[in-house]
Amino acid sequence: MKMIPKMCTQCGAQLHMEKGDEVIVCPYCDTEYTIEKPRWNPYENGPIVVKLNYASTGSSPTGINVVNGSGQSSVAEEREFNIDRGVLVRYGGTSTDVMIPQEVAAIGNNAFLSKKIKSVIMSDHVTEIREGAFYNCDALKTVTLSKNLRVIGSYAFWGCKSLENIILPNGLKEIGRDAFADSFKLQLYLPDSLEKLDPRYNHFKGCHSVYLSSRLVYKLGTPPIWSQNVYIDSVLLTANMLQRDSALMKAMRYTLIGNQIEKAAYYEESRRQGMIRQWMGEGLCRYCGGEFGGTFIKKCNNCRRKKDY
Repeated sequence: MKMIPKMCTQCGAQLHMEKGDEVIVCPYCDTEYTIEKPRWNPYENGPIVVKLNYASTGSSPTGINVVNGSGQSSVAEEREFNIDRGVLVRYGGTSTDVMIPQEVAAIGNNAFLSKKIKSVIMSDHVTEIREGAFYNCDALKTVTLSKNLRVIGSYAFWGCKSLENIILPNGLKEIGRDAFADSFKLQLYLPDSLEKLDPRYNHFKGCHSVYLSSRLVYKLGTPPIWSQNVYIDSVLLTANMLQRDSALMKAMRYTLIGNQIEKAAYYEESRRQGMIRQWMGEGLCRYCGGEFGGTFIKKCNNCRRKKDY
């Protein structure tokens, strides 16, 4: 069976693994590595991804090791990341699959500008993706965002033409100008946690689909329409129907506001009817809840209306 040599990232010792192995252990430092074939490469002789088992080392991840069928390896190592006080300033590596180091809290301006990366995994320490971070990364297919991400800056994923879907975390507060513009395959689900989305700009211009709730539309004041297809509460509205400042957009906005008012009125009427039933059950005035007085003709002591039930 063919053996594929590999170097331990912890001590530099040479590792050996056989095809079919799921775990290999360094013979010198006992570091464990998990072996898996990536979903995007089903071929028998395709690359094998070797991921360090950090539970066995107590260290933080610095990258992904890729071993191809010929035994060559490409490692996104920590030295390839230029990090300054928690900000990833620049990625200088050539690996196409990148795991952001744990110490990174923000991905800086143009950090991956026009890099030919294919996948990115962020730790949950990342709270901000700054302007142009992944600008024109046209080979980028998959991105795993931090669960604690709060801000996506302007042009952050502009021109990521291969990106098909990205899960925006609940808790995301702000998306900047043209953040996902010209990402033609992208489908986005906007979380209700969004608070800032400037309607003057084309955040999603050219995106395949954008999904959002009417609750979010009402909160933002105007829907972010400028993609090929927009779904509001699963109802498809095409970009041609909803141009900026169009009569239909304004009508939809007022309709949403009208629906909110109508809903509030319905709840208020339901509450009032409940109070009336309670007052009548207690023998009180159905109009104000006051007590009745009088011997033969009962009248409310507050509103002076006759008892009519």
